[in-house]
Amino acid sequence: MSQSLEPMCAGWMLSSIDTQSEMVLIGVCEVRARRAVIHRLTRAEQLFREEAKLPEGARADGGAAAAGMFEELLLFNVADGDAARYLQEYDRLAAWVDSSLDLYKSELSRVLWPVFVQCYLGLVRRNATAEAHALMTRHGGRFRAGRHNEEVQELAAVAVPQHLATSRVSQAAAGARTHLGLTQFSLQLLLSFLHSARLTLALSIINEHIDFEVAEGAPSTAAQEGADAEEEAFASSQREAAPFNASELRLGILQGSVEDRYQTMRAAKAEAAATEVPEKDEDGKLLTKKARAALQRAAELAKAAQGEAANVDRIEPAVPLPPPPDGEAVLAIMAALDARQEVGPDALPSCAFFTFVNTAQSLNCAAFTPDSTHLIGGFADSTVRLYDLRRMGRDSGINGSVPNGTSVKKGGAARNGSAGSDSGSVTLLGHSGPVFGVDASADSQLLFSGSADGTVKVWGAEVGADLATLRGHLFPVWDVAACPGGAYLASASADRTARVWTTERTTALRLLAGHTADVEVVVWHPTCQYVATGSSDRTVRLWDINTGAPVRLFVGLRSTVTALAFSSDGKTLAVGCEDGGVSAWDVAGAGRLGTSQQHCAPVWTLAVSHGDGALLASGGGDNAVKLWSLAGGPGAGGGGVEVPGQQEPVPRLLHSYRTKATPVFHLHWSQRNLLQGTGVLTLPAPGRKQ
Repeated sequence: MSQSLEPMCAGWMLSSIDTQSEMVLIGVCEVRARRAVIHRLTRAEQLFREEAKLPEGARADGGAAAAGMFEELLLFNVADGDAARYLQEYDRLAAWVDSSLDLYKSELSRVLWPVFVQCYLGLVRRNATAEAHALMTRHGGRFRAGRHNEEVQELAAVAVPQHLATSRVSQAAAGARTHLGLTQFSLQLLLSFLHSARLTLALSIINEHIDFEVAEGAPSTAAQEGADAEEEAFASSQREAAPFNASELRLGILQGSVEDRYQTMRAAKAEAAATEVPEKDEDGKLLTKKARAALQRAAELAKAAQGEAANVDRIEPAVPLPPPPDGEAVLAIMAALDARQEVGPDALPSCAFFTFVNTAQSLNCAAFTPDSTHLIGGFADSTVRLYDLRRMGRDSGINGSVPNGTSVKKGGAARNGSAGSDSGSVTLLGHSGPVFGVDASADSQLLFSGSADGTVKVWGAEVGADLATLRGHLFPVWDVAACPGGAYLASASADRTARVWTTERTTALRLLAGHTADVEVVVWHPTCQYVATGSSDRTVRLWDINTGAPVRLFVGLRSTVTALAFSSDGKTLAVGCEDGGVSAWDVAGAGRLGTSQQHCAPVWTLAVSHGDGALLASGGGDNAVKLWSLAGGPGAGGGGVEVPGQQEPVPRLLHSYRTKATPVFHLHWSQRNLLQGTGVLTLPAPGRKQ
């Protein structure tokens, strides 16, 4: 009752006293209103003394600089503080941490992030835009390379007080208290500096938003600090992703697909081989009973193995798909499947690599058509070019020159010739900006391209014309992907969304929103029901295109996602990142099976072989193609953690192939399991070593 009457009494008394007394009385009222804060500060000092084992009345720094610290805090009003003071005190705190001994620097640096967040939000609340921008410019970079990268990006988007109500970071930081572990001496050093430097604003922020957990022993090393932080971040992100990863998925082989036909054909062959044992060998000589028995056992084992492989779940299409091909198209597919070579750790594939020359500054992206007969290129001059690989491979000497004189090298062997209409290439014009993503439909009849102009174009491969323009994205389109079942395509954009389209209409069927940064890459699941997207926010999301909702969230990645690929059965997802990491994930459990850091540059492309071999091919900016084994299967790391006792890591590096000076833009497995690759010859600048 007395607290509610105090303002009324104060207001009544102000009318009968002079101005100087009025100011004194206002100050007294403010001190009373802040009495609870002063009590907490005093209690915090008592706890710090107990932890530091200081006698009553002694100061942590042993000097008189802090003698009036709490007296100064008594009269310090955060609301009336100068905006520049936030910047000045954080500058001094960060400089002191950076200049500390390495033994204590890793521990003391833990304080910087929560203080940075509160200082930035405090400046935004005061509408101090210039000071907030200066704070972000000076110190935001130190957190972008670590686990706070996503929060820094979200924080930078909070520019005016009106943004505070809608920002996830500001709402979480408003009443949160961060728990930090420090050794006793590190905490004593921090308090001593804050007192001696008289950083009252920083001390009040620390007191209000940080709880210290004092530990005995020596300070942790930088390596231990990084490992603990990464483990803590991964566990925290897994907890956040748990609601997305609880739904059930339909995984398996799409009924009527090419892989379904291949498994059926293999089962029939295995059945025939088990029942019909040849009586003669390849040279026409009669086989002994022992040799025939061995062949019989081998055929029965192969039949059993094939039976297990053929028993995988067949998934009915969950979305309307065009009817499967028939007639000559079916005969061509079956012929390719009949000639398919099984690849694996003991049977590595052959590789045909196509190198673009004189296009180092103009080629942005490339892709092979599903029938492996054409190569598509997207260029910075807004053109899309289609190259006929069959004509380039003829012995007639016709090369792969495009109309502007740019030539293509196949397998590293240049084929010189004149450019012109016989070059086997078609140039498609229509975009008004650089082309960043290209792909082809399942039947190789349609081409798709995404551009900086924010549009997706549909081209006719035979007529070489622009058939449709799909509009909806607000910013550049980074990637496009065709549905393996036909009729649909997906696009990824800098507007932080992905969209699902159909070739029958020009408006998007689904808007996939949820990423907090650019969506860099998109890929279809083999069942055609799901789409996976990778983003600069270091997450991968799996979307159900029937509902447009995310059904899986893969977290714990250390950098921007730049490449994605599913295994043929859809149960394993391979992820490539900007830091050169390649990881494998169990789709059903959203668990990381393993990760490897073998590339020394961004991974730009991933591709998984057909059939049971489960070979993963990766390529990137380090001029190398690497082959990995995905043997080990999904579920080995279920629940989002890697299995320590796993005998063989997944993925496991099998072999590396280096190009001379060609970054790898795209990799593709033909239906026969021939590995195709392409890139741009990028010679080093004069005077620089390659």
